[in-house]
Amino acid sequence: MERNFSTIPFWQLTLTFLCFPPAGLIALFHLVSASVERQNGAEVAAKRRLVLVRKWMTTSIVIALIAFTLAALYFFSRAGEIIPSIETIY
Repeated sequence: MERNFSTIPFWQLTLTFLCFPPAGLIALFHLVSASVERQNGAEVAAKRRLVLVRKWMTTSIVIALIAFTLAALYFFSRAGEIIPSIETIY
């Protein structure tokens, strides 16, 4: 039995969905399309689509991690204004 999704790690698809759900949906669409192409005998097109999906998922994960990092840095730089210290409470 042939495994259609063997070249795409499941963790990468899951992380893509968690970081940026629209990118995960696009990747899932391309994975299903690659599976259909492979079943129709278009191996080269399916492999190209899988390479595209892998690059798409990696790029979206990196962009999301950069955005989360920048948001965390912004939050912690403004944390003194957002969360008052204990001295100002008492």
